[in-house]
Amino acid sequence: MKSNRLFALACVIALSLSPAAAQEAPRLLFEVSVDGTVVARPEMRVPLGGEGRLSLDKEPYDLQVRFTPTLSGDDLRLAFTITSRGEEARPTLLISRSIPGALDWTPRAGGQRFRIAISRLQ
Repeated sequence: MKSNRLFALACVIALSLSPAAAQEAPRLLFEVSVDGTVVARPEMRVPLGGEGRLSLDKEPYDLQVRFTPTLSGDDLRLAFTITSRGEEARPTLLISRSIPGALDWTPRAGGQRFRIAISRLQ
């Protein structure tokens, strides 16, 4: 009888922890390159559904990146808003724990070619 109660208690605890673990902020490593040269490698944690921001706003760069991570099965979907020189792009990227992703973008108004590579560390 005691073992059944202990098993039931363990199931309740496991079920209550699952949503908390699923909502944990994923750890992401960004590698930002401008014209082929790596200029930044920030590591960030952003809660699912929250908004992360990354900016390169010192001369000669003009890049603002906002992103929102959400789960898509076991994968992580990142919805981006990228702005540079008054232009805006809204790409979406799907990454997994073992397969990183990257975005390449050159504003039509001219300027540098940006590459943003993202790896999931967690």
